[in-house]
Formats: sequence, C-alpha cells, structure tokens
Amino acid sequence: MLTNVQTGSRKEKITTNHIIRLQDAINKYNNNKGYSVAVFKDFRSAYDMAWHTGLLCKLKKMGINGKMFTYIKNFLSNRTIQVRVGNTLSGIHTLKNGTTQGSIISPILFLVMINDLPANKMKTDATLFADDSCLFTSGRN
Repeated sequence: MLTNVQTGSRKEKITTNHIIRLQDAINKYNNNKGYSVAVFKDFRSAYDMAWHTGLLCKLKKMGINGKMFTYIKNFLSNRTIQVRVGNTLSGIHTLKNGTTQGSIISPILFLVMINDLPANKMKTDATLFADDSCLFTSGRN
C-alpha cells in the first residue's frame, strides 16, 4: 500500500537506491546539456506532527478498516501529556497530533501520513526514506 519510492522502515529497501536514482538523473541530463533541480526535506519532529484526523482519513482511503482501523484510532485517541519541573506539574493537555516515540507502529503511521507526497507532484521524481525526502526533476530548460 505504500508508494515504491518510500524505503524507510521497509524490509529489503535501502537508501543507496535513492542516491543512485538521483545521480543517474543528474548524469543523464548533464551529459545532454540539461539540468537537474532537487529539493531535500527533513521533516522535523515527524512523529510529533502527525495529524490524527488526517492520518485516519488516509488510512480509510487506503482501505484500512474494521478491527485494524479501530485499533489505530484507539492508539491515537485520548493521548495526554503533562510536564513536571521539580515538584511542579503542568496542566494535562490532550494531544491532537503525534504518535508515540518508540512505538512499533509509529514509523508506519508516519509513512502513511506522507505516502501521497510524491503523487501530488507532477513531472517530479521523489525519494522518501522515513522522514527524509527529495523531490527532483530534470530537463533541457
């Protein structure tokens, strides 16, 4: 269900495939007097920023439903945080974004969150490795 350009947290997928694809595009167009442009993005606080409502919509769109959908919805729902500084506790705040650091499903949920990133870019190639991405294109002008 995940795009083939996503290799983070996936068995038998490696980062060097992305480097080779990008270098191949650059070499191909440079040798033919063309150009390549790339934008590299590292999603800061990737797990912390995953929007629950949007993630659940994307899971439904991917066909995830039934007990699996309910499990994930419950995993994301009613999460709270509280901070202690010395002996003082902050108020309790309900989280509307983010997945649990260290949870086994958090990396996959983040991949689902950004899975459609390459599909939204016409005439642009993409490489995704977990929260690191590169969108690139090459051409004669």
